[in-house]
Amino acid sequence: MAISLSNWLGRMAGHSEKVRRHRREAWREGEFLAGLVLGVVACGDPLRELPGVLQSLQERLNRGRSYTDRVDVLVALRMPGTPALSLVAPAHTAVPPELVSSLAYQLAGPVESPCTLVEPDVGEPVYALVLSRVREEAPAWLLLRFARSRPGTDQVAHRYGVLCSTLGEGLRLSLAHQRQLQQAVGTERREYAAELHDSVAQELGYLRLKTARLMQHCEGSGCDRLSEAATVIHEQTHRAYRRTRELINMARMSLKGSLHTELMGTVEEFEKLSGLVFELDDRAHSLTLPRPVALQVLLIVRESLSNSVRHAHASHVRIQLLPRTNGGLLVRVEDNGRGLSGSEITHGSFGLDIMSERAGRIGARLWLGDRPGGGTRIELKLDMQR
Repeated sequence: MAISLSNWLGRMAGHSEKVRRHRREAWREGEFLAGLVLGVVACGDPLRELPGVLQSLQERLNRGRSYTDRVDVLVALRMPGTPALSLVAPAHTAVPPELVSSLAYQLAGPVESPCTLVEPDVGEPVYALVLSRVREEAPAWLLLRFARSRPGTDQVAHRYGVLCSTLGEGLRLSLAHQRQLQQAVGTERREYAAELHDSVAQELGYLRLKTARLMQHCEGSGCDRLSEAATVIHEQTHRAYRRTRELINMARMSLKGSLHTELMGTVEEFEKLSGLVFELDDRAHSLTLPRPVALQVLLIVRESLSNSVRHAHASHVRIQLLPRTNGGLLVRVEDNGRGLSGSEITHGSFGLDIMSERAGRIGARLWLGDRPGGGTRIELKLDMQR
């Protein structure tokens, strides 16, 4: 059918406008995805800063949708150095704890499909799309909840595939940066330990020998006050030397075997250094922890034992590792010593601040208090999801 030149030009103009509009939309989409990658990579602390990025993503996905057609966005991941599954939601969005537990259980199995429909114990069904294998043993997931519709998993994987790849790449880069920071901190700690050994430790070792001789000379001087002062100086110097050596060893420490093996070696070491009786009750040796987590647990136990030896005036110390019903771990260290006063707990004595900091690194909770029947009890509770 013949058409006039004016009609043909009009159609071409309309077609060109559609092409330009499509290009503008594609450009804006690409610009948004690039901004999404940069936003995720810029997260210094993903658990704190990722909710803001997800808030912008959720607003973009729901632009132009009615409330009944909206889609909710979540991300499930395990941070390097912790076994806990973290569920990250957009800012100002509350996530029920029951949903975290349910998803942690259902996402624990092997990855069989890029998109899986998960039906938690509470709430609406969730579409779980594998973001990327940010760690070989623990993929990260983009979780989508639709208000009313329930599309097929293949349809969801196709529709949100580009978004999933983009978000996964940003998360992979962000977590790789976190691992590099952890490695840099570890290297700096080892260098610091070497410098501490070559300077302060050697000076204290020299002073320890000199104060021992001074104490011997003063004992034969006939002056009790002088002898007492020399003894105090020697004991304090010896204590400072031992404490410095402990700090050096902890900074250099790395896990050479399993946590159970390292704890057995720690018990033998402390038994040789003190007259206390140590008991190791490990009922969770079959539980496999990431090495960074196991190392922090070991360091917390060592600090607890050191406190019992130096301050508790105890004769017996027990270390327990107990599995928890949610798949987590309870570590308990208790002695039969003099116990703690309220002021000592309040002011963070006995290295409590250091232990609390280590617990926070692995997403665990630390508790310090009195042991029933007398003494001190320290408990470390580690969850596998949070």
